[in-house]
Amino acid sequence: SRRADAFRALGHLLTRAFFAPFRGQGGAANAQASGMAMVEELVVETMGVKVDASRGAVPRVDKLKQQMVFLALAGYNTLLIYMEDTYEVPGEPFFGYLRGRYSREELEELAEHADELGMEIIPAIQVLGHLEQVLHWPAYAKVRDTPNVMLAADDERAFRLLEKMIDSVVTALGSKRIHLGLDETFGLGAGNYRASRCQRVTPHECQHPPDASTIFQTHVRKVLQLCANMGVRPMMYSDMLFSLMPVPHDELIQAEKKAAKGQPVTEEEDGVADIYEEDEPNWLVDDLEGDELHTRRARTNTRRRRLSPEAQKLAWAHATLGDHDVDLVGWDYSSADPDHYQALVQKHTPLLRHRRRFVLSLGLWTWNRFWAALPWVMDSLDAAVPAAVKNNVTHMYAAMWLDDGAEVAPVSCIAALSYFAQLVRHQPEELLRGDMKRLAEQTFTALGQQSVSFVDVLDTAAVDSAPGIPTGWGTTNTAKWLLWEDPLLHHLSAQVAEKDMALWYQQLADHLETRLKLSGATAVGDPDKDPHPLGMPAALARALSLKRDLMRHLQEAYASQDTNKLAAIIGLKVVQATRAKGNVVGNASILEDHNMSMTNATNHSNSQLDGTARYMKKEKPIIRRTSTPFSARDHVLQHAADSEGGLVGIMVNALDALKKEHYTLWMANYKAFGWEVLEIRYGAQRARLERAGELVLAFLLGEVDQIQELEMIHSMQNQPVYKDKLYALPVMCWARASTPAMPSLKADTVCPL
Repeated sequence: SRRADAFRALGHLLTRAFFAPFRGQGGAANAQASGMAMVEELVVETMGVKVDASRGAVPRVDKLKQQMVFLALAGYNTLLIYMEDTYEVPGEPFFGYLRGRYSREELEELAEHADELGMEIIPAIQVLGHLEQVLHWPAYAKVRDTPNVMLAADDERAFRLLEKMIDSVVTALGSKRIHLGLDETFGLGAGNYRASRCQRVTPHECQHPPDASTIFQTHVRKVLQLCANMGVRPMMYSDMLFSLMPVPHDELIQAEKKAAKGQPVTEEEDGVADIYEEDEPNWLVDDLEGDELHTRRARTNTRRRRLSPEAQKLAWAHATLGDHDVDLVGWDYSSADPDHYQALVQKHTPLLRHRRRFVLSLGLWTWNRFWAALPWVMDSLDAAVPAAVKNNVTHMYAAMWLDDGAEVAPVSCIAALSYFAQLVRHQPEELLRGDMKRLAEQTFTALGQQSVSFVDVLDTAAVDSAPGIPTGWGTTNTAKWLLWEDPLLHHLSAQVAEKDMALWYQQLADHLETRLKLSGATAVGDPDKDPHPLGMPAALARALSLKRDLMRHLQEAYASQDTNKLAAIIGLKVVQATRAKGNVVGNASILEDHNMSMTNATNHSNSQLDGTARYMKKEKPIIRRTSTPFSARDHVLQHAADSEGGLVGIMVNALDALKKEHYTLWMANYKAFGWEVLEIRYGAQRARLERAGELVLAFLLGEVDQIQELEMIHSMQNQPVYKDKLYALPVMCWARASTPAMPSLKADTVCPL
């Protein structure tokens, strides 16, 4: 819109004024020299960003409005809000229940703000798959096919719910477009669909249910028609149009062979040959060559072209979409090869008939990590955007997914958006990495209003790297799986066993803490100020450094059965003594608090240090109980909560500091709902650290003969689990990182992205 263009121009002026003050000198020449004048040729019609409000974090309305101002000034004209269930549906109290859903009034407020900025808000919902957050409630059991896929729209109850869902977001936002999702509908028809269908069809039809492609086709047709009736233009992901096979090619060939020989053809086989009878387009011959084989059709005795599998898919996709106006969204986030994205665009070309359009969705790699993978983001965008522009793609948006808990720091997302904004606004031949970084830094600094530099944000991407590996290589989320890895089981540590990760993270923490001090950062939890953008990553790097140090010392001390080192790990030490509390015990050792003398320990029998003295026979490497009163568990837990608890206590303190930073950052940007997921993760990690301390003390006291977890780790001799990964740095979700007991969710043992 013209208003959106005006805000883009204003953003440019503000940026130029920020870095090159006009100094009050008028005239076109001075304006041009100062960079205040600009001529820009738009290469896209839709330049959007997709904000994820479904993976736990629902952006606060005030914060999202603030971000919309930045987006408008940076040149974005479209905002998609991804809401699987986080929007209000009248009469559906369990839709988005306790998930921070937006009320109708909140959506109307966002729409009004977007209109003022000349931006379009597009609701991005799901109308088939990705609805597990809704379908797990008993209230929706009757519209559930599989745990994450709802019944198709040929079920009347499902259709009525879909109608309410679409109407609620469209009317609240006043939208002219809606993103329907329709991606990754795996397992469609494999659950309750058959039972539901059998209630409304004949017994014969019940015994012969349609395949997934037929169900999908029927569903999409109904939903597209519903959108047409409401006067909104739909968007949908295209992946299922390419991945669903309408009828196995072998079945088609077999049916045609039988028909040609005059053999009996079953009703199902006869239907196979008729799948595309209604719409076998003439252009198919032009788009797909080499399909000149003909066979006789028994039913009509006419000659018919046999379709290849590719042609079958294409004809089925056209039949699925019908003559509706629809935008097909192709998404790919995985490559830094321009040819890869060119192939993606060209793959959709045969489908762009009638008034269909192609929309390219790119990823900013904000999901399943604490910090956006910025170097990789730039590599992938540098490949994708020029390829798209050269192929006349005029509609594109960047997705900021928040899969697996929304742990990412928002400032890294703003940096990625700044880079994408500059990349889209320039012709392919103008694109140089150095220029783009410079322009992105200007956008980030002048318009993002951040108290940190773009370079600092890029440097912080090292949190997911390792010594000897380029910062930001690939999409690994090393910081995540090292933080959530079980401190006793060490099942992922072997991936970085040959790298000094403790030193790596210590140096990063030192650097970030120095930057914090130079910026005059306020204390965590200041209610009057937003948390400093580097506060959370600094605390993360410090915690990771301490954890790597703790796990290495624990493993080494246990392997060597060094009681002194084991005691030090939990804030204790072994000292020589012959007498305690007046009782002669002979040649013995006393286990006491590392930071207190034996005299002080006995003089503070009523303090938190009470019970720190222990006796053990010198000739045995385990400490045995005596009649001395103590509470081992209470002592360990108390020590784990302060800085005098050895490496375990120090690490617990660091984890608590990180959680505090993270919570402050969360509440500054999101609604409270969803934080409980991360708090559970922090709590689980803290409990396992405390358990490690308790087991060490129990081993020293002779209560256990061995620490089973460490015995197993010692026997494995640091064998890495993932040997086929480049640089051996995999991508992990929390469930897979926190314990090896979790079943793999994908064949290659990484969690879904």
